[in-house]
Amino acid sequence: MIKIYRNLEASEIVTIGADIGEGVSYCAAVALSQKYKDTPLTFHSRIESSQFGYELYNIGLYIKKKTGDFPLLAIERNIGQATIAKVKDLEYPGHKLYKQKTFDRVMNKEEERIGWVTTSANRRKMLDELAMDIRKKELKIYDEDILSEMLTFVINERTNEPRPESGRFSDLIMALAICNQIVKSTGNQAKWAPQQNLRPEDKRRLPNIAEGFIVEHPSDRKQDWRTA
Repeated sequence: MIKIYRNLEASEIVTIGADIGEGVSYCAAVALSQKYKDTPLTFHSRIESSQFGYELYNIGLYIKKKTGDFPLLAIERNIGQATIAKVKDLEYPGHKLYKQKTFDRVMNKEEERIGWVTTSANRRKMLDELAMDIRKKELKIYDEDILSEMLTFVINERTNEPRPESGRFSDLIMALAICNQIVKSTGNQAKWAPQQNLRPEDKRRLPNIAEGFIVEHPSDRKQDWRTA
């Protein structure tokens, strides 16, 4: 399902982070405006990874119609090869497909590959910086499903890693964390999106709700996971 929360502006630069569903989890995409640091569009559905490629391409076309250019598309490559292959088949502009530098141990050289790779080394950094940006109110999040995922994103006592509670998901969080990393690298300061474009229920939710990932729930003791 695609949710659109405000009108995009001409020449507005948008980045999309895409997290591929595996098993019973969802495919998720979150658009983040470089100008406003808000989330004007989200996608969340249980679909096959190749079909997700079609959806991402169509989202790109929609954003191009509104802004004049395709968004930068950062697809998680860990299990997203079919999604990447599909957007390439559909001739999504190559310069608008995010490429990450990796070291090829076989060829013994650094190269760029399409897609974002989430590793044990960068996952905690992505999530920690996203939580901090939300706590400092440097991001505006309109989507209630993202907020719901945050409220069930906790520290696993066994691994000491932030994870969704049993039976819950974090696809939208990971998609947002990916595009937040890329948008943060631009160094631009947010210019807040005009409030008049938002639905009344979004205006009520905006000011104070998106406070960051919460706490540890397995016991009565509540703990900010960034201090674990």
